[in-house]
Amino acid sequence: EEVMVLSSKKRAEGMARVWKAMSAHDKAEPFKKPVTKREAPDYHTVIKRPLCLNDVKKKLDKNDYNNDLKEFSADMHLIFGNAMTYNQKGSEIWAWAKELKEVLKAEEKAAYGLVAPDPPVAGMP
Repeated sequence: EEVMVLSSKKRAEGMARVWKAMSAHDKAEPFKKPVTKREAPDYHTVIKRPLCLNDVKKKLDKNDYNNDLKEFSADMHLIFGNAMTYNQKGSEIWAWAKELKEVLKAEEKAAYGLVAPDPPVAGMP
């Protein structure tokens, strides 16, 4: 498998690089912290596995991913997939999430030299 060719050090560096690039993006702010009940009372009913950039950073810092690029990538894609599932198509947050999903793919390609598969998102074609 192509992903396994990278050393664990390179994988760790790649994940850190991708996370840093995504969190530094000018449209990343809404995706950094968990969605609160005050912001969206039904969010946790609609979204079964809420996740934000800060959650991923905590997992990275604790080495919870154990240098597993697939798990890390799935979590990163889930953040933006959740936003696209919850927010109405064409809304600002939906558009930002769609844009950041594309940026994420490019950052992954730059960091690992490959394109991570886009995990399927419920309700998305």
